[in-house]
Amino acid sequence: MSLVTEGREHFQAVSRAIAQFGAGVGRELFPDAVERSIENTVPPWQIDSAGAYCTRCGESIGPYTARETGCLACASRPIAWDRIVRLGPYRTPLSNWIVAMKFARTWRWTNWMGQHLAKAIPPSNEDRHTALCPVPMHWRRRTTRGYNQAELMARVISVGRGWPTVRLLKRVRNTRPQTAVILSARAANVRGSLAARPFNLAGWDI
Repeated sequence: MSLVTEGREHFQAVSRAIAQFGAGVGRELFPDAVERSIENTVPPWQIDSAGAYCTRCGESIGPYTARETGCLACASRPIAWDRIVRLGPYRTPLSNWIVAMKFARTWRWTNWMGQHLAKAIPPSNEDRHTALCPVPMHWRRRTTRGYNQAELMARVISVGRGWPTVRLLKRVRNTRPQTAVILSARAANVRGSLAARPFNLAGWDI
């Protein structure tokens, strides 16, 4: 039942994105109008505060339950990063904007999301430097989509915070879209698809 529900929700989201694709020419010809329409769409929705989610795993949590060791969902699991910053949980309306950004060429959402992420990311340790590393996209998918939304957002954050963007990762294997894979198989789907480039990251936060 959960797989059917998940498939239906994804189909509905993609359908909305395809409908928005019909206005793609207008977006390219009148970018300022698109920016204004985005700003007019956002106000009813509130960006999450840091206390609304676990900064270790990103899960939504109740008030006053945030701990440095994590929440009930991740306290016993090893995590490969120090901190997660999110704008909100993946549900409407944010999920609709993300689907439109990725599948309907509404790439200008990356400007809005990048600007707000730049404000939400906490400062680095004063003794360290900070660099941005967008997750790379396989060249086949990039050719189909025309852009990497993670890279576009990183550029906006780079301007907002003055941090360099560095390609520390490379995509070594094409994978099926995660939306086409059941939840239990998503980790295996992307395992081994990325490799690190030989950079010395001593003294850097990424």
